[in-house]
Amino acid sequence: MKKLVLLFLFLSVCLTGFSQVLPGRTRPFPGQPTNPNNPNEVPRENDRDKAESEDNVDSLRAKLDAVKDSIIYTSKFIRFTTEEFLKDSIKRFNYYKELGDKTFEQLEEKDFFYQPSEASNSIAIIIQHLYGNMLSRWTNFLTEDGEKEWRKRDAEFEAMNCSKQDLLSFWKEGWKCLLDTLQSLQPIDLDKTIYIRTEPLIVFDAILRQLAHYPYHVGQIVYLGRMIKEITWKNLSIPKGDSQLFSLYQCDRLISSFSSFLISFKIPKYHCSNVSPVPFPDRSIMTATNPSRFN
Repeated sequence: MKKLVLLFLFLSVCLTGFSQVLPGRTRPFPGQPTNPNNPNEVPRENDRDKAESEDNVDSLRAKLDAVKDSIIYTSKFIRFTTEEFLKDSIKRFNYYKELGDKTFEQLEEKDFFYQPSEASNSIAIIIQHLYGNMLSRWTNFLTEDGEKEWRKRDAEFEAMNCSKQDLLSFWKEGWKCLLDTLQSLQPIDLDKTIYIRTEPLIVFDAILRQLAHYPYHVGQIVYLGRMIKEITWKNLSIPKGDSQLFSLYQCDRLISSFSSFLISFKIPKYHCSNVSPVPFPDRSIMTATNPSRFN
């Protein structure tokens, strides 16, 4: 009897193991029901844990990929904005230099030394000051203090025995030092720290500081020039009362450019000269021969 019981148990174990390797019988995946024919069967706890663990790994990988993509995008965006900042800064500095150049073209030599009062600075003194400041600030910009030991700031505000050509030479040399330095800078330089009179400034701030300082003095030069020349002064921007006329001038330039574009493709020119987008009775005084009127 005991032998029969043992034989029965042995056969049961063998049959159970054999059934696991029969064709069509596979082990369930983690989290999969043991009996696929029973949709209500709840996955075993250890299988559910394994499935959740795999899901967490996939989720973590997705988050890491998103962070990596975000870092790459951000670095590219920062590089783009810093490059644009340098380009725009150079553009703005050149604009204010041009305002000074156009003022000097209208002045005689004696006009450079005109002072409205004893306490006022002449154009010559303003040029001397800008020259000294630019050379001091922008020479060895990243490696030395912006206030050089060799600069004599007080002397810049004293009258000097010099000619118009001397002053224009100072003007050009100062701006060249500034623009050459800006053009040599790389986007990575903008986060560096420099010093002006031992005060720490990041390069971003140092550029903005001078972009506020120099136009301040250029405005003084333009104001003095206009005061000196009075009715013979040639406007450097839109003349007073001509804002509407300037809009028409811009419109005509746009139409002319568009017509040239059409002609380049051998398309018949559209005649739009009789169309006035802004009604203005004195349009006849606006001529292409005097574009400087609106510069």
